Amino acid sequence: MGTMLTDPGDDGSSTFTLLTPAEKDLGMYAFDTERVRWFFCPKCSITLYNRVHGVFEGVEVRTFRVNVLTLDERADGSPMEDLKNLKIKYWDFKGVELPKAPLDEPVNGGVW
Repeated sequence: MGTMLTDPGDDGSSTFTLLTPAEKDLGMYAFDTERVRWFFCPKCSITLYNRVHGVFEGVEVRTFRVNVLTLDERADGSPMEDLKNLKIKYWDFKGVELPKAPLDEPVNGGVW
């Protein structure tokens, strides 16, 4: 299974509730002095979501990304029809410098 991250609109504290498993039971990979944290399933290792909280080049960054490929349904049981309207963006992490913004198309050699 792959990863398709989406931004639910804030740092995740008000729009995202992890029902199962409990966050304490997940694996977590942290880097960059733990400003970037990736949470994953300890059984199959798939990324579930990530959080970025910190100051990068003088700018405070707080993001939250959910791997939509791991979602079953909304908490109320209704279908997630709006997922078909997601606009895919691409990040170029192949370069020497960190990317400033997402791209509309993948970089040369990237995936569609």
